Amino acid sequence: MMRTEQNAVTAPFRTQEATSILRRASWVAAAVVGVVSVTGCERFSPTVRQVGPGVLTVTTAPGATLEVLDWGGGGPALVFLAGGGHTAHEFDEFAPQLSDAFHVIGVTRRGVGESSGARARGPRDAIMDLAAVLDALGLDSVVLVGHSQGGLEAARFAQAFPERCKGIVHLDSAYLGGEAELGDIF
Repeated sequence: MMRTEQNAVTAPFRTQEATSILRRASWVAAAVVGVVSVTGCERFSPTVRQVGPGVLTVTTAPGATLEVLDWGGGGPALVFLAGGGHTAHEFDEFAPQLSDAFHVIGVTRRGVGESSGARARGPRDAIMDLAAVLDALGLDSVVLVGHSQGGLEAARFAQAFPERCKGIVHLDSAYLGGEAELGDIF
């Protein structure tokens, strides 16, 4: 009997102590989330590094570095986007032939070939990576050439950044959106 009475008497104190601990823990958690949120709001600036003749790496986000091939040339920028699982090197024989009329570039997406980082979690990652590459290279507006999945990324980029896309060339690519979305792109 004594034991039950003691538990009944001390239970409210334990509850108050637990509530106090939880309250303090929630304030600490809120402060940590606030710091992480503020830190996460800082704009990431892409960086470019030359790693070989005509081969650059562009860090587009923390932990994501894309291999970018620059086949040279003058004129409007022509940017090649490879199909899923492929690298920009799939255009090595073809793309340089266009350098007499265009500044020809190829981008390999995250997690493929020499590009580091986890694969894009969705179309937004690929689109934002491409925008970061263009920013880093000082390219305001480009023509995108997309093979297979690269064609889908080109269309989505044009939809998100119409002012940055002069045109799209699809190489063996299908657009999976509806006709209403096509009107937004073209």
